[in-house]
This record gives sequence, C-alpha cells and structure tokens, in this order.
Amino acid sequence: MLSTDERIRKMIAGGLVAKRNVAMAIIVGFVCGFTVCSAQASSTSWSIATADTRMTLGISSGKLVISKLCPLRGGHNWAGTDMSVPLMSQVSVGDEHYKTQWVFQSAAMDKRSDQLVIVFTNAQPSLRLKSIWRARPGRGPIEHRIELTNLSGKELAITHQDSLSLTNLLPGVAEICWIRRGGSSAIQEGGTFRETLSSTTDINLNSTCTWAATGAPDSMSPVPWLDVQVSDKEGLYVGWEFSGLGRVAAKAAEGGKSLCVNVGNHPDFKTDVYPGETFVVPTAFVGCYTGDIDEGSYTLHRFILEKLRPAFPAHYPDPTLAYNLYMDAGGTNATEADVLTVAKTAHDLGFETYISDAMWFPVTGDWRWDPKRFPNDI
Repeated sequence: MLSTDERIRKMIAGGLVAKRNVAMAIIVGFVCGFTVCSAQASSTSWSIATADTRMTLGISSGKLVISKLCPLRGGHNWAGTDMSVPLMSQVSVGDEHYKTQWVFQSAAMDKRSDQLVIVFTNAQPSLRLKSIWRARPGRGPIEHRIELTNLSGKELAITHQDSLSLTNLLPGVAEICWIRRGGSSAIQEGGTFRETLSSTTDINLNSTCTWAATGAPDSMSPVPWLDVQVSDKEGLYVGWEFSGLGRVAAKAAEGGKSLCVNVGNHPDFKTDVYPGETFVVPTAFVGCYTGDIDEGSYTLHRFILEKLRPAFPAHYPDPTLAYNLYMDAGGTNATEADVLTVAKTAHDLGFETYISDAMWFPVTGDWRWDPKRFPNDI
C-alpha cells in the first residue's frame, strides 16, 4: 500500500474528489449544447448530442464502445468502427493483484443533469464503476468522467484509468494542433504547434510539474487540449478539466490511417481507496465541429466561459480588465507592502481586477500566503 504522504500526493494529482479546472487556460476556445436521443433503460445502445456533437455508445460483447462520433449537422463518423472504451484493468488488495472483469449492469439518462450513466460491476474484489457521459444544452463538447466505488470492505490500490480514450479515430488526411504555455520560458518554448498526421505521429503532452520539482525551465507546460483538423471543413478536439499531473497523448496506428487519443492521468498512476470511498477520475471532453479550427476554438471558448467558469455577479464587468501580478513586485522576495503598492498602481491606472498570480506561497505545494512575507494573509 502507499504511504500516507504518497496517498495525499496522489489524491491531489488524480482527484479522489473531482476537481474541476475552471481556470483551464485554453485561450484558443471551443462550446456546448444539448440534445439527447435517449433510448430505453433496457437498450444496449444510447445516443447523446450537444448542438454540434453527436455520440452513440453501446455494449458489444460485454464491452463499452463508441460506435458513432460526428458533427450533429453532418460530416464523417470519426469512430469508423466501434471504438472500445478501456476500463481499469487491475487492482490490488495488499500483496494480491486482481485483473478486473467488468460486467455491464445498467444505463440510465438523468435529464436533470444531462448525463448518461452506464454502470459496471466487478466481483472480486467488489467494485462499482460508473461511466458518466454528459451533453449540456447548447454548442460544445461531450464530457466524460468515471467514478469507481470500493464495495469490497477492504482498502485497495487502484491503477491507471484514462478520463477519455478514443482508440480508433479515422480522420483521413489531417493536421494535429496543440499549445504550450511555456511558463517561465514562454518566449523560447511556448506557442502553437502543428503536425501532419503520419505513420510516425506520437505526441505526448505531459504535465509533470518539471519546474517545481527540479528548478529547470518549465518546458512541460502544455494546455490540456489537442485538435485534429481535416482541411478547412471539419475537426475534432479533446481536453481535460483538471490542472494536476496528467497527459494528452495522440499516436498513429495502421500506418497513419487511424489515430489513438488518450486523455487523463499518467499511465503509472496509483492510489489507495478505502472501503466505501469513491474515486473520481477527472472529467475530459471531446467535441466535433464543422469549419476550420477557429470555428472549433470559438465553440470551446464559449463552453468554458458559460459552463465551466463560475458566474460573475450581475453588477461585475465581464470581461474585466485585469492586471496579473507575477514577478514584477519582487518575485520570490515580494512582500505584502510590495504587492499592495503594485495593486494601488493598477487601481490608479483603471484596472478592474487585480490578480496575485504567483510568488506569494512559501514553496510549491504549500498554498498559503508566506507567513514571513505576508503576515496578514490576504
């Protein structure tokens, strides 16, 4: 079993409690809506749709599959053939390791939350897994998360489970696009990157907290988003609603004819789950659109602003003119007086919002205002 310190660290990275990254820095933007074609609970095929993305899920040979993924208003089926949705393959109780054997139990559409909940169970050890697909009203992506409940009565260690797996996308001739923020080395390493899909495509956008762990330049700071564009006619994008350790991976298969995309925790992820606890795999999303990448970006951007970001008070200006403090008040040596001086300057210049971005905490991971430099907290 993992030590207490390791368990806490993994909980933060993977999310025993679902943590939504409402501040996800996808400046490129895309959005969502909801139209559900709901089947009866006894059916083994279900269709859900936003105002621009349609997906059909089903059970084939006992496995969860995606049989259709396409723009709502036409366009080719990205799924091509049934795409299997991998579920957690192994868990451990003490020194005993168990391969899971998931059995489909039920599926139901919750119209109040716009969610399709597909339930599986595992007998030994006793586990319940919910694959939850959400299509919100309006334009934008379909979201997915997994909830795993420990019913065994024993503490167990679970292994990797992706938030989203698209195992056999068929884009044809396509260009893949992603973004790196660059962090402290944005000028040298940040920017927009593109690659034409080929037999050698193997993209791994890893969020590893490299800078925090080693002090090296922040070269591993991708936006948790990736786009696949087919000429200027249509495209598909994926993303992750979580700011912890994780990755978006895209790898060619069949000599570049198909593409496998995985979004979620790193493959070596592990954590403990106590009896009765539910582990929530952070939410990922996939969206389809017609037109060029700008059209898709606009759609997702509106989705983030309207669905993920907390609502502003009615009287508050939106968008707001913000001053973002980072290192210009003394960096790691900044004091309360320094920050307040810069805040006054921002106010006098007419800024509506003042943000203390970083450098206020003692060390990375200790999210308190440094008691030595900021004795009055905030």
